[in-house]
Amino acid sequence: MIKQEMVMKLLSDTLPGNGEGLAGIIDNDVCFDAFGLPYIPARRIKGILREVAQQLNCFATYTGITDEFMARIFQDSGSSEEAKFSLGNGYLKDHSDLTAYLQYAQNHNDLSKRFPPQSVLSLYTYTRSQTSLENGTAKENTLRQSRVLKKGLEFVFDCRIEEDLLPKLQVVIRLAKSMGLNRTRGLGEIQLTFPEPPVKIRTATHTPAVLNDNDTAILRLRILNKCPLLLSSESGKTQESLTHIPGSVILGACASQYIKAKKNSNPNYDPDKDTEFLNLFVDGAVSWGNGNLWANKQISYPVPLSWKKDKSTGEIYNLAVPVERERAEAAATNLKGLQDGYFVRVGQAFSLCTPNLKVEYHHRRPQDISKGSPDKNDGEFYQFEVLEEGQEFAAQVIGKVAYLMKIQELLSPGEIWLGKSRSAQYAYCKVTASLEPIDTPLEIENGDKLYLNLLSDTIIKNENGLSVVTIEDLQKEFVSLWNRHLEPHITAEQLVPQTEETFITANRLGGFMNIWKLPKPQEPVFGAGSIIAFVYRGQDIEVSCLEQHQLGQETHRGFGRFRLLTDPETNITFTSIPDVRNNVAPQMPNELIPVLRQAIEADIKAKAIKQSLADFNTKTPTSLVRRIMAAVESGSQAQTGKAQAVLNNIEAIKCLKNKKPSWIMHLEGLLKSAAYPDFLMSLLQETAPDRNLATMETWLGINQTNKDSWFFLLEQYCRHYLRNLALQLRKDKNSASREVNNETAE
Repeated sequence: MIKQEMVMKLLSDTLPGNGEGLAGIIDNDVCFDAFGLPYIPARRIKGILREVAQQLNCFATYTGITDEFMARIFQDSGSSEEAKFSLGNGYLKDHSDLTAYLQYAQNHNDLSKRFPPQSVLSLYTYTRSQTSLENGTAKENTLRQSRVLKKGLEFVFDCRIEEDLLPKLQVVIRLAKSMGLNRTRGLGEIQLTFPEPPVKIRTATHTPAVLNDNDTAILRLRILNKCPLLLSSESGKTQESLTHIPGSVILGACASQYIKAKKNSNPNYDPDKDTEFLNLFVDGAVSWGNGNLWANKQISYPVPLSWKKDKSTGEIYNLAVPVERERAEAAATNLKGLQDGYFVRVGQAFSLCTPNLKVEYHHRRPQDISKGSPDKNDGEFYQFEVLEEGQEFAAQVIGKVAYLMKIQELLSPGEIWLGKSRSAQYAYCKVTASLEPIDTPLEIENGDKLYLNLLSDTIIKNENGLSVVTIEDLQKEFVSLWNRHLEPHITAEQLVPQTEETFITANRLGGFMNIWKLPKPQEPVFGAGSIIAFVYRGQDIEVSCLEQHQLGQETHRGFGRFRLLTDPETNITFTSIPDVRNNVAPQMPNELIPVLRQAIEADIKAKAIKQSLADFNTKTPTSLVRRIMAAVESGSQAQTGKAQAVLNNIEAIKCLKNKKPSWIMHLEGLLKSAAYPDFLMSLLQETAPDRNLATMETWLGINQTNKDSWFFLLEQYCRHYLRNLALQLRKDKNSASREVNNETAE
């Protein structure tokens, strides 16, 4: 497998539609992220490459694009084969620098309003109007607005491909000449190239942990999704996304990489006969936990169902604790459950956190390539909810150290593909793995309450093999788990459920079997967040080792994770997670300077209009305003001494010899300033990061000691000031004229 960058240059304006619009403004829009930076979805490009390859395949004898090549590089929908060619989204060449600065700006109030997404997007796009004609005139109700990418932009795609497929892929991309909407009407001409030589993906060296092979430990995974993750709900709602990464998905991705690595050295490798493979991925010797959101430098947990919120006061009660329940009853509260989500600790308080989701739209072209667009029988428009890119998740893999070291070595390249559609647009993640011992002591005594808080969905089956959601069957399973790993053994009578302090929910578990191409039967399971209280009647015992194991069935796929508590959370308060990011401003890319200029110009315009309204005088002659406007226009054409030239032009106006209106004196006061006028100084300092005016001078090309370098800002102020005066005079004159006409009519 080799890594290769593919560059796409727009040879004309291009419209890669995103399936959305802006009501009443944009009918066809481009794809852009939360900062306003455009990108090209990988599936758009892979679809174009498939079309070109299909055409070349018709002449396979001459082109070499055979059926075997097509099958390897473009998997059929639902294929279980590992992708031989994967493609990430296309981003602007300096995307990382742009997002770093815009992320910083977004989290600082003095800059957030300077870089709104629509202003950033306007740097790379413009709006194009179209209509349909009939007999030479526009048809009614056919006007539409489309936002298009500007000619000349370059996008970089991260590509991974089997080395022997690269030469033929280069043939295909050279013939891919257009993309997007209206490609037969002047839009969408592109050029695809591989400008850089390919890089072989090498495995990093492995450093073993200082632990014994037979010790039970935790392999902590940190997963950053560089692309959106397509993780369909397991309850049959294929269009909805999960808010976590199931352990089964991580298991499947690692198993796939393991098999691929083995087959590279032994094409006849059979995983069913490999004991190590079975131990790692099948027999349950290793438990693969779910990936939950990573926030405030810790893994998040599902919010317990016992946490309830007072609708009127917002106070939080943990009803699993008798004292909290009595306090809620005494306050006569109207309680409701908290939203589905996760929580992390923030000092002595907590913070709710939920992964960001978004909707992605896709268009399946007709099977008949002669058709330009789909019809009701061939082709499809569909959408998916996905986990937004750029989020970090954490998962815990529990097992013997010897097994975990194998997994750590497998993940050492630092990359993994998770979820569906792994060959284009989705699934690519960065991953790190660290091996740590388990050390969470928890001792209980006779008469103590023990709370079992489920951290993932849990499958409990009764004696007939049916999935059930009953406290009695869960109690039996927990007692069985206890007796397998702790001594002395206990009976069900020694672990008594407490109904009033127990809160459970039932979820539906389904899924899809790729091998059979059939959905799995749905079954009820205990939902994550359920909390079950027991009273323990037995000898003093250390029980923390139970958390190394899981409860119920399918535990190797992430089901049945739990934590044990003797002292649940009380006096719960929520706060926001502090922003601990570096407050030093990154270097602003030059591409964003026009956005900053637009923001400053908007502020200057607002300030000028506000001041002109305050200085407005109905006795001001309209002709005088026009003459001052001409004086500003003429003075701005001077090579040097622009401000003085404007002042000279104003002094030359004869009607001003006796008395000048206050609004002219206001303008003269600004023009006579030896350095920056105060209002411009304060305006620029509001915009500058960390109030660094020197940085602003560099961005805008101005110099405090050179009045001509900043005159363009003052000129804009004067123009907006005078235009608004003229507008107000015109409105006043029209209003007076209407009053005279009304009096005449009467």
